[in-house]
This record gives sequence, structure tokens and C-alpha cells, in this order.
Amino acid sequence: MTYERRSGSHERSPTIQDDECEEKAFLEKPSGYVPQRFIIVFLAFIGTVVVYLQRANLSVVAKILHEEFHWSTTYHTLALSAFFGGYLMLNVFGGYLCTVWGNKTVLGLGILGSSTCTILLPLTADIPWLFLFCRFMTGFFESVAYPAMNDISSKWYPKAEASMLLGIVNCGGYLGTIVAFGTSDPINDHFGWRWVFYSSGIAGIAWCVLWTVFSTSAPQGNGWVSQYELEWIMHGKEQKSRPSVPWIKILTCLPFWACVVAHFASNWGLYTLLAWAPQYYKSIIEANGKKPAFLLYLPYIFMIIVNVAAGRAADFWINSGKKRESTVKESSMLIPREKKMLGRPKIEIIRKLFQTSGMVLPAVFLSLLCLNPSNEYVSIAFLVIAQGGSCLQAGGLYANYLDIGPEYPGILYGISNTFATIPGIAAILLSGPILGADVNKATADQWNIIWVTAAGVYVAGMVFYNITARVDGVTVSLSMVKLYQSCCRGSSSGFKLAADLHNIRRAATKSVDSMVGKQELADHKRDVSMKPPQRYDLPRHHDVSVSVTQNFLFPCGTF
Repeated sequence: MTYERRSGSHERSPTIQDDECEEKAFLEKPSGYVPQRFIIVFLAFIGTVVVYLQRANLSVVAKILHEEFHWSTTYHTLALSAFFGGYLMLNVFGGYLCTVWGNKTVLGLGILGSSTCTILLPLTADIPWLFLFCRFMTGFFESVAYPAMNDISSKWYPKAEASMLLGIVNCGGYLGTIVAFGTSDPINDHFGWRWVFYSSGIAGIAWCVLWTVFSTSAPQGNGWVSQYELEWIMHGKEQKSRPSVPWIKILTCLPFWACVVAHFASNWGLYTLLAWAPQYYKSIIEANGKKPAFLLYLPYIFMIIVNVAAGRAADFWINSGKKRESTVKESSMLIPREKKMLGRPKIEIIRKLFQTSGMVLPAVFLSLLCLNPSNEYVSIAFLVIAQGGSCLQAGGLYANYLDIGPEYPGILYGISNTFATIPGIAAILLSGPILGADVNKATADQWNIIWVTAAGVYVAGMVFYNITARVDGVTVSLSMVKLYQSCCRGSSSGFKLAADLHNIRRAATKSVDSMVGKQELADHKRDVSMKPPQRYDLPRHHDVSVSVTQNFLFPCGTF
């Protein structure tokens, strides 16, 4: 494999024999240069920490508020679920706003709004309806966060690193929960419970300042991105203007609904554990006279490790199937030739394997928890594995949005997250009557109903995902429909038959190449295929679209 450096006084063309050396040569960066995509990933990670810190802070001080303001279990569940009521509001619209205003503005305003509402929470704690309203508005502003994060991923993350970088950003949620659990008691002891909310709100405002200074919506508008890094980020991505959003196509795309159902099922377990795990840990462990502090953090530490490992493993597995070649391009940088991705069926198997593992493990160990182990540490181990195992989905569901609709990730995730927020309301509200009037006195049998329900939802979501999930969805289907329509228009308008056949073959080849991860046809193939064939006259209005479509489109893929 050879590279040539085309500019500068040290012109050379080294031969690189193995893939590791090739990758090292390509990723070689100027001395002292910090890749800007890592700055964006770091800021997005901290932003996710802040989002979950503000989301979880009520859960960790709920017991204190319960005693100070004499909350009933009904009001307790309303206070926890009010956030998710607001969180439903802007998920879909947030993804659309990213296409209009840019993800930088949408994410910055969202976290600024949620931080302001979080600061107002302790000031309204003695006014029940106003407290619920502020909590509702916290969720309302945070509802744009994850659609914006997914839009950032489509703009900033190279295809070869997407799963890993998404996993790192998602780990911010678990770290935020750890910080909320770990800092609430010291802050409460030294400054009072109100500063639990003040501190997370101030942290969010500080993050907004950093985000405003150092981020841009896309790498093309970032003055600190080198040309070399820009080409690596855009490597393998199609360069074209964003088309109008195909709402009908999205809403009728079965692979997309597979992601929605799996997301719903996953969040049922996640939100159940986020809302009630602190009370469960305390009721099980404090009953034995032990402090649960470290054990509260343990599941989330394990979740961080599994999330990063799953994303990295998925990327490695997919990228290991690439056939690497190299060529000289018109640039002063070393640019590798297009890398051939694993075939779509193999990527689909990888996604399903990670997603299945990430749903089966929680279902199994939550079910085992219902056996009521006599040793409390066994119960904790089951919960740790259940929560950590769910993070294997980093290589499945959460990367699948980029597979099925790389042009609309914010919108796809926004629609999905709207449905996936419903468990934040339903699971918590249904848990209240089950756990009884005083959640701190709930019995093991009452907790078992909660865990069995979550396990059943996990299994149902896993089955549906495995039956219907694919890695080609909105974009591919839309391109084939447009191709079919153009064929019909061309033939009925009196175009020449040979030209019709040539145009269909060329467009279908381009569509299939995009499905397997190629950005453009190889030069020699393009030179041959783009050469127009000899034209023959065809009677006007002679319709050949049906037979042509059958012969050229269906062998290429699903219509």
C-alpha cells in the first residue's frame, strides 16, 4: 500500500505493509494539535453529565423532602414523573430545530433553560403546584438534549468511530447519576438540601459558557479544525445538501419502529431503576445496619465501563471487515482509499447481537432478583449486572439510528425518544400503588412486582427488535422511490430506451454502493459507467418503467 506526499520539500512515497501502520500514518497529526472532534465529544460528555445530574437530583433528596414537607406517595410519584411529562414535549421538534438553528444553539438553549428551572426548584418547594411546574419545565428544556446530541454525532463523528464516541457521550448520563448520588449527602450536610439543586443549576450555566465558546454545529464551520481532520471526519460520508424531511417515509419505516419499541422497552427498565433504585438500596441494605453509599455508585461505574467497551467492540468488529486499500488523491494529506464496510447483513447481525445481549441480561438478572437472595450482596450483584448489561445496547440500538437514517438522526431519535419517555411517566406512576403508601416500608414481594414487570418489557422489546430491525431504512427506501419515479417520468416523456436503461443502471449502482458504505464509485468504474451508450429512438409515451424496474431495481435490494 502506498501513499505519496504531494507538497512540501520532503516529498516521499513510503510503502506501508500492514493495516496498523496504515491507520497510524493516516491519523498522524501535527505536533501539539488536539483533534477538535474530541473537544466536541468532551463537551457533549460533560453536557450529558449535567443533564443527568439535574434529572437525578430530585431522586436522591426525595426522602429528605418527603419528611420535611410531609409528601404523600402520590405527590412523590407526581414529582418524579413531572419531569418526564415535560420531557415528552420537544423530542421530535428538537430534532427538527437542529436542522433549522443548528445543534449548537438548540443544545445550549436547552441546558440553559433546564439549569434555570433547576435553580428555581428549591425556591418553590413549599408551593406544591409551582414546584411541579418547575420540574415539568426542567424536563421540557432537557427534551432537546438527546436529539441535538444525535445530530452532533452525524456531523462530527467519523463513521469508523461513531459507536465508540456515542458510547462515551452516553456514559455522561451514568457519571451524572454517580455524581448526584455521591455529592448529595456531603452538600446536604454542609450547605443544606437546597444547594443540591443550586449546584447542578450553576454547573449547567457554566457548561453553557464553554459550549458557546468552543463548539460549532458542524466541523466545516469550526476555525480550529485542520483540513486533515476535516477530511477524516467526512471520510465515507456523502457530500450533499439536506433534503426535505420524508415524514411519511419515516413513520412507515418498520426498521425505525423496531428501534422505537426497543428504546421504549429499554427505558422502562432504566427509568424504573433510576427512580426507585436509591430507595430499594436503602430499604434492603439499611435494614441490615449498613451504609449503602458505595453500593449506590457501583452499578453506574459498571455501566460506564460496559458502555464504552460495547461501543468500541462494535466499531472494531465492523471495521475489521473493511478491505483497506490506498491511492494518491489530489491533496497534500495522506488519505486512504475508500474502505469497504462489512456487508449490510453482517452489520445487522452485530447490531442485533449487542441489542439482544443488552436486553436479555437485565431481564434475566431482574428475574433472579425476585428469588429474594438471603445475602444482600447477591441482590446488589444482580442489580449491578442488570444495569451494566443494559449498556451493551451502545453497540446496537443507539448506533442503529445512524444506520437507517444518517441524514436525519436528530429527528429519528427525537421521535423515538418521545415514545421512550412514556415509561418515565407510566412506570413510575404504576409503581406508586404497588409500593404502597410509604415507599420506605415496601416489602420484598412488592419490589418483586416492579422487577418482573421490567423484565417482561425487556423480553417483549427484544423479540420485536430481532424480528423487524434492519440497518437500511429511511434513506435507502427514499432513494429507491425517487429512482422509480424518475424512471417513470423519463420513459413516459419519450426518452430514449438505451439512455433510460443506462440512467437506471447508473443510479441503482450508486444507491447500492451507498448502502455498503462507499462515498463514490472508483475512478476507473466511473469513467466506464458514465459514458453514455448509443441512443435509439423510442416511440413517445411508451412505458418501459415496470419491466426496467423489475430487471434492475429488485436485484439490488429492497424496494
